[in-house]
Amino acid sequence: MSIKGIVGKLIRKVIPYMPHKIAHDFIFYRNHRYKLDWENPRTYDEKLTWALVNLFGEREAFYADKYRVREYVSSLGYADLLPKIYGVWEDADSIDFDILPQSFVLKTNHACGEKYYYICKDKSCINKEKVVRKFKKALHSSIWKNQCEYHYKYIKPLVFAEEFLCDGKGDRLTDYKIHCFSGEPVCILVCSNRDQELKLDYYDLEWNYLDVVPENLRSGNLFEKPKGLNQMILAARDLSSKFPTARIDFYDINGKVYFGEITLTPAGGNLHYINKKWQRILGDKIDYSKCKDSFTYR
Repeated sequence: MSIKGIVGKLIRKVIPYMPHKIAHDFIFYRNHRYKLDWENPRTYDEKLTWALVNLFGEREAFYADKYRVREYVSSLGYADLLPKIYGVWEDADSIDFDILPQSFVLKTNHACGEKYYYICKDKSCINKEKVVRKFKKALHSSIWKNQCEYHYKYIKPLVFAEEFLCDGKGDRLTDYKIHCFSGEPVCILVCSNRDQELKLDYYDLEWNYLDVVPENLRSGNLFEKPKGLNQMILAARDLSSKFPTARIDFYDINGKVYFGEITLTPAGGNLHYINKKWQRILGDKIDYSKCKDSFTYR
């Protein structure tokens, strides 16, 4: 490894323990190649980064926790949107495969990505030892350090088994991620083709296509409006009302809507696939005037 590579690796290890503002100066410049004006953040990424330093803490961990957030969803009357839960465990060795149905999904509550979930379509074919090893490693990871998303360090890692949802179009569902601002949905990110190469497409609330991401990241398809779109929008409005901005994620299985998660800091405030025009449009919609010492409205 070159000296530059060694230095870079050391910096990445040290950054999570730096003062928050200094850490995000490094991260923001690394990802955007310009310095953030802390006194006048304007774009979506700039404002999320500002909030990570100034507003995020233990309170936000509850909503970022993929398991505990179900309490919040239920409290607002949306329990019917939650996938079934078959079991919850604090360590991988305790996973009780005997109580699980033939198909299910295992996932952790504190992270996302392939390292943190396992899709089982046929329990008779499962390699239990391999799955346990995978989740032992996953539960001991500190993913908050990657982008210094400080609220994630307050989440107690768990692994839980959830209902396997299938739309008949592949292992991975198309998901609908609704960007909201102080309880008002604005646009919808459709994530598809996860089995191969992830594709991103944006639509407005009337299902008109939006020019948000580069063409090479788009699917090239015009997706049919999901049958449950209106229900998603209504639920997103309620679920996002506590935050200056939040992305509320859903699935649609033949018109049946399922809640996915609440994401307060998409990609840690580094959505460089969103073009400059939409970075400003979305950034202009973030208003922190109602926030005091927290990203969550009291």
